[in-house]
Amino acid sequence: MAFTLITTPFLCVLSSLISLVNAETHVVKFDNQCGYGAPQLIQGNDVLTTTEYQFNESYSGIAYLQTGNCGFNGEYCGIVEMTLNNPTVTGGGSSADISYIPPLAYSVPYKFEFYGGCDGNGASCTSSNCSEAFYEPDQTYVQVACQTDNVNILITFCEGGSSEAVSTTAGSGSNAADVMLTSTSSTSSTQVEASSNIPTTTIADGDSPTSSLVSSTATASSSTSSSGSRRCSNNRRRRSSNLSEGLKVHRRRSANSQL
Repeated sequence: MAFTLITTPFLCVLSSLISLVNAETHVVKFDNQCGYGAPQLIQGNDVLTTTEYQFNESYSGIAYLQTGNCGFNGEYCGIVEMTLNNPTVTGGGSSADISYIPPLAYSVPYKFEFYGGCDGNGASCTSSNCSEAFYEPDQTYVQVACQTDNVNILITFCEGGSSEAVSTTAGSGSNAADVMLTSTSSTSSTQVEASSNIPTTTIADGDSPTSSLVSSTATASSSTSSSGSRRCSNNRRRRSSNLSEGLKVHRRRSANSQL
């Protein structure tokens, strides 16, 4: 019995250390140089409007700059699509891209790049004729992959200064399409205290952000999204009858390309 009392705490500590070493983490960081707008990071049915987020497991979703013209899922604006995932098989790691597949469209200059692994690999679009973006679902060659564990991503809007937003509002009678991306599992996320340095190591704990504005001293939060999409009552996100089938295919192409 005495032996059990001695070894049980030790085993608990050892198990915690092993879990810590093997933990998967990914940071999504925003750098908005436009002088307006609010970065939007979609996690399930939630919008995380902060400068930085740390996910403690794999994450799949979209990000964009809300200028007032964008739908919930980035409709009528460009988006950065990303899957941040530690590879368990060849080609099964992280991937990101810029997409203008209708009803998406160019809005402001976007740039993304990986850091903490595959440093500097990414894509940049400064016009509607960008060769590094999706315009059709089969243009998978524009995807940028990274096979490094715990890789992070920096998304920059209007690099080098402000840029006038391009208005691409919907025509009469149109509704924002309901194309909800969810995390690859019940994704836990922790908001990280904003920092000008990359990578950041400061993690705060607290309540979820309620402001739609980006703050350089963002309060901390944790949120959990369901892997199944839920129907939203917001009228902006009602499914449109003219929803592009291309967007649906576009969300599935990463998994298909790895088979």
